[in-house]
Amino acid sequence: MRRLQAAALLTAATCLAVASTAQAQSLSDRIRSVQTERTTTASAQPDPRVVTMTKLMQPVTLDVRDQPLEDIITFLSTVHGIDILTHWASDAVDGLDPEQPISLTVTNLRALSVIELILDLADTEYDENAWQFTDYGALEIGPKSELNKRKVTVIYPVADLLLEIPRHDDAPDLSLQSALQQGKGGGGGNIFSGTGGDADPDVKSEEELADDLIEMITNIVEYEQWIDNGGDGGTIQYFRGSLIVRAPDYMHRRIDGYPWWPSYHRIAAASYAPRYVSLGVGLEQATVLSIAQSRVSAVTGSGQVIQSGP
Repeated sequence: MRRLQAAALLTAATCLAVASTAQAQSLSDRIRSVQTERTTTASAQPDPRVVTMTKLMQPVTLDVRDQPLEDIITFLSTVHGIDILTHWASDAVDGLDPEQPISLTVTNLRALSVIELILDLADTEYDENAWQFTDYGALEIGPKSELNKRKVTVIYPVADLLLEIPRHDDAPDLSLQSALQQGKGGGGGNIFSGTGGDADPDVKSEEELADDLIEMITNIVEYEQWIDNGGDGGTIQYFRGSLIVRAPDYMHRRIDGYPWWPSYHRIAAASYAPRYVSLGVGLEQATVLSIAQSRVSAVTGSGQVIQSGP
């Protein structure tokens, strides 16, 4: 009887261990599956700023006379589905005047260019207007003094821009006579006349080159907005081969553009040929409406001009 009880207990323990192992494996598999699904979903979702920029590439035709600024911004936001965060003036903060009359006529101009024109028309003698992106992809517009409150820190590697090759313009001269004498057993004298000078004293140090680079950036990019120039927009300093810039998005855009907006999304034109290519959005987001044949010209190696097509 005791042997039967022991065997039953052993069997039950084995079954429990097998069930626990299977449950653990099942739970681990589920966790890995959920992590993989989340990673796949996150990578499949486009950057919200890319989505907004794509909408800003849409053509706009507009003809307004003395229309309130707020009505025009609302029109662009509603018709083109653009999430626009506008800093309107209030008793507490400076901003855009919603009642400011705007007169503008454009035809098939990109929405972003239209917004830039409107912001220029809404400039005041005290502050300039600009646009930038929020971290969640909305287009933020308003006076630079308000945009400056949203600063982002970016590190720019610049070591390759600080490399300067020294010039040695007083290298020693080779003495052929000394070389011939040594070849005849004349001893081991020095075949070089002169000892050669030190490195070029005019070569700047890495820190000096970094200071020159910082000066160039702060003079070209939003001069009045840098704190060192009396503004409240951005700071810039050099540290171990990199520039550390803390500034609003619109200032970073002037420094390095938008890395998430590939170069093939930008305008490319060839003025020397009878063809013109303009790409406003990525090809993966474009729609082919029609395909038509066009005759093009080419020059052969012998200089003969040939044409394609019938």
